[in-house]
Formats: sequence, structure tokens, C-alpha cells
Amino acid sequence: LLYFIPKKIIIVGTIHDVKKLIHSTTQKLITRRISNYFVLNEFLLRYFDNINISNFNLRAIYPIYFPQIEDLEVKKPENEFWIVVPGKIEQKRRNYKGIIEAFAPYAVPPNLKVILLGSGNHFNGDGDLVRTMINGFGVEKNFIMFDEFLSSEKYFSYLKQADLLMPAIEPRTEFFDTYKTTQITGAYNLAFGFKIPMLIHDKLSHIKDLEEFGFFYNVSNISKQISYLFENPEILKKMKEKMKNESKFFFSYQKKCYNEFIDFASK
Repeated sequence: LLYFIPKKIIIVGTIHDVKKLIHSTTQKLITRRISNYFVLNEFLLRYFDNINISNFNLRAIYPIYFPQIEDLEVKKPENEFWIVVPGKIEQKRRNYKGIIEAFAPYAVPPNLKVILLGSGNHFNGDGDLVRTMINGFGVEKNFIMFDEFLSSEKYFSYLKQADLLMPAIEPRTEFFDTYKTTQITGAYNLAFGFKIPMLIHDKLSHIKDLEEFGFFYNVSNISKQISYLFENPEILKKMKEKMKNESKFFFSYQKKCYNEFIDFASK
């Protein structure tokens, strides 16, 4: 339908997976009509460092502003520490097994909670599998799960109170190579929007925003890293303040980026 829109109307697009601009025939056809695109993180621009992109223009923008939704009565006990893993429960997309195994060998304090913030009961859901693993390792006191679809009110009520956000994207998960180079997970923007420090696999340490606002782990040190952050909350408090003061996350800055690119595309 793009080709039926008069050419005097300027169209600016948003591209999620930037490799499609180079490798997708369909996207190349779309680019004949749209030559200006927003990408969803600055690091995605690096994909084009050695590629000629004379037929389109790119600008990074961060859609990290969320609607003001009334909170539900989700009360976080004062002494609890919450690690939130957002997204529907699918083992192929997020390494829940690795998180569960990180808890298993240790006497984990009961006030350290991992909240799997998404439904486990859907067509591709692995809620039963993950619950069986949690029970099998005897760490059910440390995990909170949901079988039902979470309303926006419930979802954001939990998210806003998180101490750490954990995307749980690792080399063993589906699409990891894509997330490493040409696409971001929406978990990043949730973290930036709500100023929640992230716990990230160190194979993603080349992404500048994650290096700036996250803490890295690998298979061998995930338990120690979680324990360290749990026992030193002042480190997370400093990181949250750093995120709150980051000008790139200010609405005024993103508005400026947006308007400048729209003006550029209109010339």
C-alpha cells in the first residue's frame, strides 16, 4: 500500500531488525518508498560501519516512555530484593534453567525473589516445565510465577519495584546472534524507561548502553554476581541515580532527536 501514498508525503519508518535493510528482499522493496528509518538503539548503527547505505538514512531513538497506568496493590515487602525477568515464559527465548541452577547449590535467602513477569500458560509457553525445574531444585521460595495473562496494571506494578531487570538472553537462547548485532530486546527499553539496572550476560558487553547501565555475568559467576548485588544495594542505588541523570534518557533529548530527523527527512 505504500506505493499508493503520494510521493509528496514523506514517510519515516522504524526498523526493528536492521539486517533486513540489507538482506530482506521485501524490506528492500519497502525502502524504495521509505528512505529514512529510526532504529531503536545507538549500537544498531554499528552494523553499517562497513556497509554502503547511500540509499537510506538512519537515526537512533529510544522509545522509553510508557503510559501512566494506575498501580495495583502490589506491595513489595520492605526487606525483599526483586530480580524481574520480563516476557512470556519460553525457555527457547530466555534461559530460565540457568537462573534456576544458579540458585540451586546455595542457601539463598528467602527474601531474594526472581519474578518471571509473563504468562507461562500460552501456546508456546513453558510454564509447567519451568515450574517443574524450580520445584526439582527446591528453590520455589525464591520464584514468583504467573499462569495467567498479566494486565498492564499488574505488569507495571511489579516492574516499577524491581531492583534488577534480567533479560536472560544468553548464547544458548534463540536469536542470540541477532540480539548481539542487529536487534534489541524490549527489556532494554523497560530498564531505561523505569531506570532499573540490568543483569546481562557478558557476551553482550560490547553494547555501550549495557556496559554503562548493567552488570555482567557468565555461567561461572552468575551466583556470585547476584549475591554481590543483593548484599550491596548501595551499588544499585548509585546505578539508578546514574540512569536518572543520563541526558540521553530525557524526554527533551529524545524529542529533539525525533524532530531533527523528521526535519531532515522533509527536506
